[in-house]
Amino acid sequence: MKYAFPLAIWLALSLCSCSNTPAPAAAPPEFDGGGERPNILLISVDALGWNDLNCYGSPLAATPFLDGLARDGELSLHAYAASPDADESYRALQTGWHPERAGNSETVAELARRAGYVTASIGPNEELADRYDERVGEELPAAPAQWHFPFGMADVPPAFATDSSAYLPDVLARQALDAVSDAGEKSWLISLRFPAPPLELDPTEHWRNYYANEISATHWRPYPHPDYAAQISALDAAVGAILTALKDREQLRNTHIIFIGNSGGQSTIDPRTERPFPTQNGILRAGRGTLYEGGLRVPLIVRYPDGVTPPKTRERPLSGLDVYPTVAAVIGRKDFSPSPDGISLLTEDRSARFGPRTLYWSGGDGAVAVRSGDFKMVRTGEDEPPEFHNLRQRPDELVPLSGPPAGVSLIDSLATWRRSLGR
Repeated sequence: MKYAFPLAIWLALSLCSCSNTPAPAAAPPEFDGGGERPNILLISVDALGWNDLNCYGSPLAATPFLDGLARDGELSLHAYAASPDADESYRALQTGWHPERAGNSETVAELARRAGYVTASIGPNEELADRYDERVGEELPAAPAQWHFPFGMADVPPAFATDSSAYLPDVLARQALDAVSDAGEKSWLISLRFPAPPLELDPTEHWRNYYANEISATHWRPYPHPDYAAQISALDAAVGAILTALKDREQLRNTHIIFIGNSGGQSTIDPRTERPFPTQNGILRAGRGTLYEGGLRVPLIVRYPDGVTPPKTRERPLSGLDVYPTVAAVIGRKDFSPSPDGISLLTEDRSARFGPRTLYWSGGDGAVAVRSGDFKMVRTGEDEPPEFHNLRQRPDELVPLSGPPAGVSLIDSLATWRRSLGR
């Protein structure tokens, strides 16, 4: 395999943090209500490791379709899930509201429906599926024991029970394309959520054989396990099937695509084997369920409709919270409740949009984290002392600062934010 593209990205990911330099290209224009309206495809993946994709520096996984999506669009180097919990992050992606905010906010589906779009939810989404015109697979588990049929379920949903040889990413991709067909000539918004790659390692025979030929059976490497890489390649192929079909239908040119992880990759010790789970978060500390970078930082790739030339990479912090306001901008809606937490990726004044931004996270047992600029504070529990990190100097968070960074009031900022929530 060839890794020239990911090597450059890997160096940037390892050495770069926030930059004060404005993005090099103008933002794509918001839809002004005239002409052909863009379709919108939101693809999210649970427990996708920050370093799982080849374009994010994986030394093994072959992900040519997502690599191509990144080459044609833009790749974020500092994108974050809204929560260490994938379900909470997915809900925040749909609403633009931080998981800590109470209330019943509008979703991207309702926003798009008011604009005349046909909407469909594909994949696990029991809580918000009823906001969509069409919904398939909402009862699927977000972390299935296997991707092969019957997906670790005792009762398989009827739409997924037609083929006993089915592989879940492929089935979800077909359902998404069926939703595109059902939309006919109307503009559409489809939210496709892929469940977490199984930690029991359940690759297809094709991809298992592919990696068996790539790597000697005697060569052991902790990250990623070849069978885990095979699962990631199958996920990439499923996304590729959608992209290829949209291109063949001449719809890709007018489709706005956002691909994002709902949480960091699993990176803990398997109690059964006392060996790490087979995912890859690169140099980032810990993984899913934690407030360290490995649990929060995720892949984010955005492809704009034809005619837009975006910057290839973004180095400043973005969040899953930004999806809702971005969708509002893409479809040209002005009559929506502004997200109190997210920003549109299409905002034209990028220097203002990418000025000082502070992101907040909450976990279980009083755990909290806040990032402002290059600095981050993590408190792993209500009674635990805060840790302060300089992500520019140590993105691995293994060597904390001796105390709070000068000139950055992370604790005060967090307290102010929590008061705004009524905490």
